[in-house]
Amino acid sequence: MLFIEENLFSLVMALFFSFLLSFALTPLVKKLANKAGAIDVPDSVRHIHDSPTERMGGLAIFIGFSFGLFLLPEFTRELRGVIYGAVLLVVCGIVDDIRPLPPLLKLLVQIIAAIFAMSHGVVIEHLRFFSFSGGAYVMNLGIFSFLFTLLWIVGITNALNLIDGLDGLAASLSIVSAATMLVIAISLCDIDVSIMLLALIGALLGFLPYNSHPAKIFMGDTGSLFLGYILSTVSIQGAFKLHTAITFLVPFLALALPVLDTALAFFRRLKEKQNPMHADKKHLHHRLLDYGFNQKEAVSLMTMVSSLLGLFSLTMATEGRVRLIAIYILYVCTSLMGFLIYNTIKTVKQRRTDAHLEENDDAQA
Repeated sequence: MLFIEENLFSLVMALFFSFLLSFALTPLVKKLANKAGAIDVPDSVRHIHDSPTERMGGLAIFIGFSFGLFLLPEFTRELRGVIYGAVLLVVCGIVDDIRPLPPLLKLLVQIIAAIFAMSHGVVIEHLRFFSFSGGAYVMNLGIFSFLFTLLWIVGITNALNLIDGLDGLAASLSIVSAATMLVIAISLCDIDVSIMLLALIGALLGFLPYNSHPAKIFMGDTGSLFLGYILSTVSIQGAFKLHTAITFLVPFLALALPVLDTALAFFRRLKEKQNPMHADKKHLHHRLLDYGFNQKEAVSLMTMVSSLLGLFSLTMATEGRVRLIAIYILYVCTSLMGFLIYNTIKTVKQRRTDAHLEENDDAQA
């Protein structure tokens, strides 16, 4: 594509510099977190790791991402609003990683960060849906646009925060979501959003080697709040601007796993008459562990499912050659991932059976 050829240097450098900086800074952030007391101690409520592990790794992601933004042609009004909110959430995350803050206070900070973005033009003004009569139905949100945008930003921010329960899970799902939105941004020839997403992907790839199981450092709220906020605001600047009949479905499918997991957790806690803001061990990734998956298998399974959903959204959001390529890749990946998922589940079932037989043998002995 002509757009890629004209901007190839900026796109590649955004990915490369953010990766390099994040990779180099993560060990330093680990030492800083240790000195600051930002350490995650295992407990029985939500955490499943065996030994104390430093948090606050999201600071390296944020710095790597920020330096990638220097390759942008200009700092637009929308971008400034997003950065103001991101800085606020990173500061909030750092404080929370050192000394946990009350859930309602963190929610208030998320709302303020969302208002920063909205006041600078990051607003969902309309939605497009399929029309039974053909074409698309456009729903202008009008006075509800700010409320809908607020719910979207705060909802996605919380979703990424809550799904950060396994080594490398939040980072992997964020990479998939960002890559999905990147294809859309490139198809729209949006250089600003493309560079932002590549900077985010690069920073996450630089952090992931330290965060994969067994994790040497966690991103903490510093990272998960930042990631959710950036993905939600960038989706408004990119995917929601599509002139197709599925503007809402594209970012939703790209972020489907964390969104659905959070929604189910919220209603489950209300049904059980529990505080919906309190953590538990009933999220999807916890249930996979209870079923017999290990951390690597659970993360791989959820990442593959998220990838398929992202590819499916691209088949609806793109046109012409790009859509044909997306459909072909979706077909190949569905076949390959279906085989991998089947084998993984088969292995887990066999492991459960073997463990059950061993328990019976021990009981008889």
